[in-house]
Amino acid sequence: MLPNLILLAVAAGPTAAPPERGKAPSTIVVEGQRDNSSAVQHLSGASGATVDGVELERRKAPTLGETVSRAPGVQNDYFGPAVGRPTIRGQTGGRVAILIDGLPTQDASGLGAEHAAAVEPFLADRIELLKGSAAVPYGGGAIGGVVNVIDGRIPTQRHDGAPTGRAEVRSGDNVGVTSMTRLDGGRGAFAWHLDGLYRYQGDQAIPGQAKADTCRTWSSLVSNTGLQALCQVRLARPTYVYDAAVKRYVDATPLSGQIITNLDSGGNADGRLPNSAIRTTAVTAGGSIIVDGGFLGLSIGRYDNSYGVPGFTLITSSRTGASPIGVTVGQTRFDLKGALYDPLPGVAAVTLRAAHVRSRDRERVPDRDWSRFDGNGEEMRIEITQRPLGPLSGSIGGQIADRSLRTTETTSYLPSVVTAERSAFLAERLALSPLTLSGGIRYDEVRYDLDEASVRAGRGQGASYARDTDFHLLSGDVGARLSLFKSLYLRGRWSHAERAPGINELYANGNHFSILTEEQGDARLRKERAETVEVGGGIDTSWLSASLSAYSTRFTDYIYLGNTGVSRTLPVREWRQGDTRFRGIEGEATLRVSTRVGQFALHGFGDYVQVHPIFTLPDGYSPFDSGSTAAWDRQYYRQRLDGDYLPRTPMSRYGGDLGWENGAWRASIGAVRYLRQADVAKGEPISNGFTLVDAHAAYRFGSAARYEAFVDVANLTNAEARLHNSFLRLRAPLPGRAVAVGLRAAF
Repeated sequence: MLPNLILLAVAAGPTAAPPERGKAPSTIVVEGQRDNSSAVQHLSGASGATVDGVELERRKAPTLGETVSRAPGVQNDYFGPAVGRPTIRGQTGGRVAILIDGLPTQDASGLGAEHAAAVEPFLADRIELLKGSAAVPYGGGAIGGVVNVIDGRIPTQRHDGAPTGRAEVRSGDNVGVTSMTRLDGGRGAFAWHLDGLYRYQGDQAIPGQAKADTCRTWSSLVSNTGLQALCQVRLARPTYVYDAAVKRYVDATPLSGQIITNLDSGGNADGRLPNSAIRTTAVTAGGSIIVDGGFLGLSIGRYDNSYGVPGFTLITSSRTGASPIGVTVGQTRFDLKGALYDPLPGVAAVTLRAAHVRSRDRERVPDRDWSRFDGNGEEMRIEITQRPLGPLSGSIGGQIADRSLRTTETTSYLPSVVTAERSAFLAERLALSPLTLSGGIRYDEVRYDLDEASVRAGRGQGASYARDTDFHLLSGDVGARLSLFKSLYLRGRWSHAERAPGINELYANGNHFSILTEEQGDARLRKERAETVEVGGGIDTSWLSASLSAYSTRFTDYIYLGNTGVSRTLPVREWRQGDTRFRGIEGEATLRVSTRVGQFALHGFGDYVQVHPIFTLPDGYSPFDSGSTAAWDRQYYRQRLDGDYLPRTPMSRYGGDLGWENGAWRASIGAVRYLRQADVAKGEPISNGFTLVDAHAAYRFGSAARYEAFVDVANLTNAEARLHNSFLRLRAPLPGRAVAVGLRAAF
């Protein structure tokens, strides 16, 4: 309670800078600032979106994935209330880059879905999204897209007068307590920044039981041992009889013998999601020297997050009881950023970004660390923006990264690895009104040096083929945009992107309990290649904005975690490769109307993605016949073990909201319908559809409307919602109805 009172006291200080009319109180408007965002990003042809202002205030949540999940084509890779990476057009993990002001977060979230990204949405000024390959500006780790969080930790402009900032406190039903504050100030050529956040949230309330009906249904479980493991249940010995009609044995267990035993202590939880509590702290300090010809700044930030993994427990032959799994994420980050404006003839700006990151991630059972991941990383990026030469503008740059991952437990499923990356890129744009052409190219060299002494002995390919390896990657794209009648536009884009396998895909070797899998990497994996074609168009007027995009991506040697049909302590899955296609369509529209009772905005959106392997097998093919080939054999076994679709494909959805604003008041109500997902992998249950309804209201008051009281309601109807793209969907639904009440202040 004390931290909340302190924050409110700071917010009530004597200084007040009136916010710009029409902006949220938390928005700080700065005049005369140069655009210091990445020029290469602007030149990228990938579809873009920005979440900021009032929309960010309404949507911000404890996880980045939930915060941006209302953008078309973007969903939350839900792994409990504390963890959620963005899924962009069906891709997540190591294919979606999460950046802080243009540099990677360098955390463990790309190695395992249970690790939280070390970034805090509540402290963001804005969040930039690139949908589709952004490999030219950001490398193979952005083959599926980018989420760039801009939080102003390094000032880029002088600050005259008294300090300014913002503060917020929120609490309520099923939301815990979150409090944050931010201060910006300076004197003369020196400017400084401070921010901090504290969050605590207990186990979340849910509608109904934690486990899905599938996990309590004998007929769904009896012949699917993989599903039994995911549900964490044990079945009584079934009774099988031979059915001559189908020429196989079928289940004939009497009802009295259909006994399902939960292996985890929270398996019968009703109304509450066990082991879902969160405790987060974040603090950042930064300062810059700013002169007319540029600036140089430095920041230091500390992020700590401790949370439970709902629905998972550790059960081995030596542990007869269930042991809930917890995760701790800690990171210290140093950032440097500088720019020189007009340093040479023909050069508009030279921008330097660098970061040094130390991270410490733990997967814990009650009496010990099960896996320890200690990371150290340095990254530097330089961009040279050319002065426009007639209609031609562009940027050239390079990037260097050195990272080490050290694992210190014999039970860790990953060994210690050092990664080195070297990159160079070029992006250009040619503006020939009404046609704008863009293109870019990037070269990356990625090398992995394995600490062989840290490789666990094992029976899988992760141990058998572990070795040093390196990759050479070449990516490029071209795009065009045609403007019509000032308000209409058409656009098209082609891209080729390449990605090196990740550390877990190459070297995993052991039980990864948080995803209930014995995970086996393969150091023989080749680089992944993607060819994307995208077309779209839109309209942008004072009263109507709309856009529509369709895309198709063909992956060659797509890396996926495939079934083996073998189960030891846990089901064994191996990282494999196979050609795969992603297809989708997404769109949104906003209609704005002004009336005597206020301004209204009606917004709607929808998205659809389909992901399936590419099979070229002849009809009736068998690997046991003459004429078989190794390539067709791989397709044959992939189809029989994994099916015709990739697992955890995001659900199609559509939704909308109606917003209203009149003077000091604003309010909105919206709903999103997630459709039933029947395109499932082999052995994967179908996910039922659901509807999520939310509502928001806020009132500004005080001198210069510097305060804002608000109420945010999520899942208004308390619907049971299980995202198909979540590892947890069978054991942990989304939270039930949540009501947050709070106060914001801008000063």
